[in-house]
Amino acid sequence: GLYRFRGATIRNILQFKDRFPDGPCSQVRLTVNYRSHPAIIDFYNRWMEAQTWEAGGQTFRYAKRIVPQPERSFPAVPAVLRVGASSEAGWHQEVLAFLTALRTQGQLTDWNQVAFLFHSVKNEGVVALAQFLEQHGIAVYSPRSNQFFDREEIRLMIGALIALFPQFPTVRKWNANAELEIWDYYDQACYAAFAQVAAAPENIDLKHWIGHRRADHAPLRRNADYAFSGLFYELLKFPLFSRYLDEERFKGGVQDTRAMRNLAIFSQLLGKFE
Repeated sequence: GLYRFRGATIRNILQFKDRFPDGPCSQVRLTVNYRSHPAIIDFYNRWMEAQTWEAGGQTFRYAKRIVPQPERSFPAVPAVLRVGASSEAGWHQEVLAFLTALRTQGQLTDWNQVAFLFHSVKNEGVVALAQFLEQHGIAVYSPRSNQFFDREEIRLMIGALIALFPQFPTVRKWNANAELEIWDYYDQACYAAFAQVAAAPENIDLKHWIGHRRADHAPLRRNADYAFSGLFYELLKFPLFSRYLDEERFKGGVQDTRAMRNLAIFSQLLGKFE
């Protein structure tokens, strides 16, 4: 990870020893994997050896073979297996069934013990898998997958802010026929979703507050003496949003505090806008 933090390329490491005469710079090979099952290490070695690591006269990996910790014993169990199906939907079901079986058998005690490695977490197939798992009760933590604005807490907050301004559908148009694709997100994923949950009996106080604020904002012709961030913090006092800030969520690990962090990031975005 050294070269990544300083913004250099892999050649910074691969060619490091060539910059010094023999002697002052010694090369230490780290080849013992102290954690993984031998079957996993064997699978890794075979996969890496099957790849091409040279191009254009340059080498992009040191030739090495990883070995397991010699004095450690490992159980004789399948350590590498393939989960697959003929369709994306089938693959989702296979992954869910596999994870659920591990949890049921006691092999997993916390979903934090599961890690997925992908070439890119922004891939449509990866995003679809994450959404499928979350729909079935398995929270997914993937901060680089560009799913921030798809999160429930963010969509509801945007929907609430839209609900506060009855003139929003009109003032956003620069002419009568104006349309932007993003408006579907605002109208359906955010506003409609918020309106549905705000209509629930337990959110009656929020509904009344929204109504009063809409009445205040309807005649606006100039800037108010408060900003969007002020409305944001007022919304946080209602259970629909305050539930995301419950201190009990800290006991549940990274996934359970994600909504809290997302709302904090959203407040920062509002601050920068203002």
